[in-house]
Amino acid sequence: MASENLVELLTSGAEKWNIWREQNPDVIEPDLSQQAPYYHVCETLLMTRRPTLDLRGSAHAKLSGINLFRAQMKWTAFYCADFSKATFAGGNLSEATFVESNLSDANLNGADLTNANLQRSKLMHADLSGALLRGCDLTEADLTGANLRSADLRGAKLVKTNLENADLTGCRIYRAATWGLNVQGAIQRSIVITDDVGPEITVDDIEIGQFLYLMIDNMQLRRVIDGITSKVVLILGRFTPERKAVLDSLRTEVATRGYVAVVFDFEAPKNRCTDETIALLARMAKFVVADLSDAKSVLQELRGLVPELPNVPVQPIILSSQIELGMFDFYRKFPWVLPVSRYDDIRDIIDGLQSKVIAPVEAYLAKNGACGG
Repeated sequence: MASENLVELLTSGAEKWNIWREQNPDVIEPDLSQQAPYYHVCETLLMTRRPTLDLRGSAHAKLSGINLFRAQMKWTAFYCADFSKATFAGGNLSEATFVESNLSDANLNGADLTNANLQRSKLMHADLSGALLRGCDLTEADLTGANLRSADLRGAKLVKTNLENADLTGCRIYRAATWGLNVQGAIQRSIVITDDVGPEITVDDIEIGQFLYLMIDNMQLRRVIDGITSKVVLILGRFTPERKAVLDSLRTEVATRGYVAVVFDFEAPKNRCTDETIALLARMAKFVVADLSDAKSVLQELRGLVPELPNVPVQPIILSSQIELGMFDFYRKFPWVLPVSRYDDIRDIIDGLQSKVIAPVEAYLAKNGACGG
């Protein structure tokens, strides 16, 4: 049957399509991938220039329970479609789009979903065992109770993905981006964190898999650490209305110089977690900028950092109209606490960022090396 007729048959609904599949078992791999004209399922796909499945303008196709076993559906596009309990086993869905579609209880065993877009899709209790999900975008997808045993997730995007009670046994996650996952109750055994080259290394926790790989690959870990410590600038100060504008301006300007600025808000209540967070950030920083204007709390925080971190220079700054509190004398004995730079207003500290902040820090580091003091 010509692809045009296959598409027409598919758009008639799951029941008619399934009857045709039963009557035509010789059509092993119905090809739905080359149907034109171009079909744009939603505004986010308006730049698509690949042939996609033409559903005659219906972005909410209702194809629950449809049998698309081994169907060739590369580049097809669906939006808010209902494929619950559908069968895609062994099919080619690479580069396909299923944005916000329902594939709950679908059979995707062994299906090729390489580089597919499954953003915000529902895959609750779907069978993805052995599926190729390399480069697949699963951002905010719901895979509650899904079977991902031996699935290939290398390079996949797993951002705010719900994997609650999912089975991840034996899946491969090399180069996968895993951020904000929900893995409560998930089965995590023998997860492969390495690529095909070299020995196979497995872990039992997907969230720490990437970090463990970096630890194993010492050269890569060293580059990551060097990259962090050569770019991060920790900016301490108060977030009162008067001071926030200064800190925000500093953050923006520092970023234009190739640094990664991290601003800490001392208006938030302090507790042990706060102290530990500041200490961790300071240890990762190339240097610290401490705005002492109206900020007794900043001096108190520095007391817990400065003696312990001789390799992290601190550049204090303060409004010209203010003087350092008496407790600042404690810091003068540490050579990595640089002389205080004064500024008149926001414009003055921004215009003078190079001379008042960056140049003194770089000069200190050049003289004392990576381990100052």
